[in-house]
Amino acid sequence: MKKLLLSLVIAATAISAKATIRTVSNATVSAGQYTTVQSAVDASAVGDTIYIHGSQTNYGDVTLNKRLVLIGAGHNLTGTQFNFPTTLNYIRFSQGNSTTLPTGTTIKGISAYGVYGLG
Repeated sequence: MKKLLLSLVIAATAISAKATIRTVSNATVSAGQYTTVQSAVDASAVGDTIYIHGSQTNYGDVTLNKRLVLIGAGHNLTGTQFNFPTTLNYIRFSQGNSTTLPTGTTIKGISAYGVYGLG
């Protein structure tokens, strides 16, 4: 009976542990849920995915303090919507607190001028 109860608890936890997908766009023609990457990061929980639209305008700096998936439009684009890359200034990795770290973060399709870690 204990094994059955434990199995049900594990199954319920796995079902409720769904990652959220957020979108970011700083262009007026293609709206996202957020206009800055940092605001989407701040609103996200560990394991969430953030899609960042390509744009003529740089998205600025972002500090990551938890494990996330960031996906941009790429760079040197042709044949995509608006043909704009996803560009950030600097990506900083920082320890959030004793239980959250950016370890395991995935970043794809994003150009950045620099990536570094903070104590």
